[in-house]
Amino acid sequence: MEIMKIAGFVGIAVMVVTLLKQYIPAYSVLALIACTVVCLGMFIQFAQPMLQWLTALTAYVEREEFQCLLKAAGIALIAQMAQELCKDAGVNSLGTAVELAGRCLVLAAAMPMFQTIIERFLTILR
Repeated sequence: MEIMKIAGFVGIAVMVVTLLKQYIPAYSVLALIACTVVCLGMFIQFAQPMLQWLTALTAYVEREEFQCLLKAAGIALIAQMAQELCKDAGVNSLGTAVELAGRCLVLAAAMPMFQTIIERFLTILR
């Protein structure tokens, strides 16, 4: 049932943003950002059990590597959302810059995991 609430909200938001884009283009971007924030707020409410499960899972997995993976996934999702907002606003070059920044930040977040893998590989070779 939760997906019906989100789909209904998104359907109404698309109509409002489309109408605003035709008549008041400056406000359509603001409405799009506001609707995205509300939609993400609805999603976070429904995702709480999954987040609690992931937190409990860290007790069984090496903590540092798992945190790296979670950070990388979060950065990728946020960068993709920001890129889509930029493209919807008609600022494709800024969307491309956000995409590149997101990729670089994912690599930076995964750096401790890469270091651990290299250290383990070197100890095997010795």
